[in-house]
Amino acid sequence: MNQNYSPGHDSADSPIQRSSLHYATQVLESPPASHDPTDASVPGGVTLREKQIWQSREPIALSQGEQTLFEYFVHQVSPWIDLFDPTSQFSTFVAHLAIHNAGLMNAILALASRHLALNSSLDEDNMPNKEEAALQYYYQTLYYVQRAMQYPSYQTSLELLATTLIISAYEMLDNSTNDWERHLEGVFLIQRSQTIHGESGGLHSAVWWAWLCQDIWAAFREKRKTFTFWVPQKPLSALSPHELATRAIYITAKVISYCADATTEENIQRQMHEAIHLHTVLDDWRQHLTVEFSPLPLGSRKQSTCFKPIWIRPPAFAVAVQFFSVSHILLLAHEPSMRGLDQYLERQCVIRRCVENICGIAMALKDAASSLMSSQALFIAGIFTFENHARQAILELLESCQERTGWPVKSLGVELQQLWEGIELAKTAAAARVSM
Repeated sequence: MNQNYSPGHDSADSPIQRSSLHYATQVLESPPASHDPTDASVPGGVTLREKQIWQSREPIALSQGEQTLFEYFVHQVSPWIDLFDPTSQFSTFVAHLAIHNAGLMNAILALASRHLALNSSLDEDNMPNKEEAALQYYYQTLYYVQRAMQYPSYQTSLELLATTLIISAYEMLDNSTNDWERHLEGVFLIQRSQTIHGESGGLHSAVWWAWLCQDIWAAFREKRKTFTFWVPQKPLSALSPHELATRAIYITAKVISYCADATTEENIQRQMHEAIHLHTVLDDWRQHLTVEFSPLPLGSRKQSTCFKPIWIRPPAFAVAVQFFSVSHILLLAHEPSMRGLDQYLERQCVIRRCVENICGIAMALKDAASSLMSSQALFIAGIFTFENHARQAILELLESCQERTGWPVKSLGVELQQLWEGIELAKTAAAARVSM
């Protein structure tokens, strides 16, 4: 990707018209003027003059097409970023920040247009050239950030933090693994430099948890450890229900990092002790759950032959319970086994119950915001499912999630079927060796 792109180089047939946003993006074209020590200053020694270079005094006026994309982000895209944030920072506070910052606004429009480009059925206004527009907004974001980083006040701003998270989401949506990994690590480095974590509060926490949700999936796919090394300070007994939900996501991050370490003769004892610790952490979490995590009654309806629907409200709590089950599955599948067949059968029984919980919850989730992470839980559950009728039910649930979210570009169901084919071939080969 050409990160030296300049928005002044758009062609005459560019899908992005020369709007107020376009010119606001070019404000940083000139090098920064030297600072006058007599300028009025704000707390922290940052001059007002510097901050006003990258932060527009007047709201950025959007063209009609940009306004449509902005509203689409607020109403349709931001909810899945805000899933674990009860204050919905991205659909409220971040939207207000973007009105005065061209970099953040470009990132929002890039993500919105890219999502619409992948899901033409959701495009009620039938906007033309959405893919080209998404790419240009993306490049304009990189251009803006690259130049704004010369200002110390921007380097520690909420605008930069929100912009990098949204661009990371764009990369996830765009199915660009290398770029996504780079931006995930970039968000991590920014947060680490400012000691931002899950208990920081406000937008800082909202970005951190949204970033961790992305990093969990990327780490699982790449078979690597998650980036975070933060340790929560609040005890489970002091957490609100929403904080309990996010703690389940944090525990999943720790389990995925555990699974990234292969068990060897040298580390088997350490792996066993760490697995025991993680099982204790999971049990503690379950024992501290509040009534909000309990399933609600469901009326008579068409039942699946495989899974019983489990209705938990709000959806973030339902996803938290799904990822609690995901953590159990992955931990049981990766921890060393020392008790032979009995332990194997016991683990298989627990894994089967976890799969049933994940799929039962997915059956009752109908909103787009939770469907993205629910589909990830379903994919992991599918890896450990062997009955054909259960596999078919999981494929149908994955298809429903993709229809609601437009993610991922490549169907997880197709990938799961390919994985199952590999498993069946391996089983056939193993059976042939035994019969020889």
